[in-house]
Amino acid sequence: MKNAIAISCAALFAFVLLYTKGSAQKLPQKSDNTSGSALDGAWQRIYSYRGNTATTGEPKEFVIMYNGFFSSVGQDSTGHWNVTHAGAYEVSDNTLKNSVRYSSHPERIGVTHWVEFAVKGDTLTLNWFRKFITPQGQDLTAQMPKGVTSKYIRAKK
Repeated sequence: MKNAIAISCAALFAFVLLYTKGSAQKLPQKSDNTSGSALDGAWQRIYSYRGNTATTGEPKEFVIMYNGFFSSVGQDSTGHWNVTHAGAYEVSDNTLKNSVRYSSHPERIGVTHWVEFAVKGDTLTLNWFRKFITPQGQDLTAQMPKGVTSKYIRAKK
């Protein structure tokens, strides 16, 4: 009886494995940018120093943006990969409205901020804190630092 159950379970597992593998292979291949937004893709933070650009500055950060959703992971000041954020974004002209839904910093969950952006070729520039609203609805824009800019390059395989 135990052998019959084991054989049935193995057969079911093999069927599901083969079926899902076969189904996945039949799906149409998507292009790199199916939503049509220049923001879509993986981005690596870059740094400029004396006119030279490098990806070795601190902190390291990678961002994925696709179809209105973002996820970022970065290092803290000690080099640990524990700075994470994810959520939704909307685009209006050259402004992103980011809504943080998940974060390794609980106090940031629910924050909404507007960020001016520009994409030129494979470079994304973000000018932060055009507007900043706390989860409680308080506008802290006037208290945010001025002139904060981040640059990213499209990550390559």
